[in-house]
Amino acid sequence: MATAKGALWLIDTNVLVYAHNASDPRHAKAKALRDDALRNVLTACIAPQVLYEFYANLTSPKAPSPLTPTQAAREVENYFRTRRIVKIYPRRRTTLTVLRLVQTYHLTRQDIFDATLVAVMLDNGVTQIYTENEADFNKFSAEGLTVVNPFI
Repeated sequence: MATAKGALWLIDTNVLVYAHNASDPRHAKAKALRDDALRNVLTACIAPQVLYEFYANLTSPKAPSPLTPTQAAREVENYFRTRRIVKIYPRRRTTLTVLRLVQTYHLTRQDIFDATLVAVMLDNGVTQIYTENEADFNKFSAEGLTVVNPFI
């Protein structure tokens, strides 16, 4: 699953969710990808938005085994504190990048959240993402984004 060390890949929320949920059929592949990042076989990053979405998924009543806020916060904190996965953050210009993306791609409604994640990536020089949601990110291919679904 791992790519060459050195290329920085963003790990999307769904990978973390499936790595956490042992009963999900995608668990093994998600866990292997996450573990490659934690072993520095894969140079990976996450953004705060990914961690917030991860928390939302862990505490959702729709989750197979929802966690309490304290349990979910502990899981998020583990990712935040690890030095093995790079953290990327919005830059001063990120709001302008988001606005450019929503106008360029004529995005509305919830698509602004994908645009926000892409803007954070681009403003940090990250152009590669592991996600199950290919369609959500392939629309940004003109930005030089490489989208890989690790579950196919």
